[in-house]
Amino acid sequence: MRNEWLFIVVHDSEIINPLSQAALHRFIPYLIAFGVMGLVMHGLKLYWARWNLPLRVANVVNNIVWVSLAISILHWQDLMNEDFIEFVHDLNIFPNLTSSMIITFTAFLFIAIALIDIGASVLNTRKGIRKPG
Repeated sequence: MRNEWLFIVVHDSEIINPLSQAALHRFIPYLIAFGVMGLVMHGLKLYWARWNLPLRVANVVNNIVWVSLAISILHWQDLMNEDFIEFVHDLNIFPNLTSSMIITFTAFLFIAIALIDIGASVLNTRKGIRKPG
């Protein structure tokens, strides 16, 4: 079996994987699901070539599913590698920062991005449906 990492941190001569290997293996089906959802959305955008109500509904559903999956992954107990957590604590840049604060911030960031995308789809749909006049 090959050991492949999504990303790593190099400190001096030590390579630290921020995510645990077990979490990475469990993440693969979710990564495939995210990719399929993205391909479907882009396919629908190409098919209709303009924003309409069905595309907006598909975009809203896509964003809700994406955010739900991402937030559930953030709450995996073994998501972060213990060596990486120790490395971050040793940096002492944010001494009061906890993992729950990072999860909460990241979840709010994902939600904000999804809301912006949903808002843009609503505006684009209104532009696409408008009749000249």
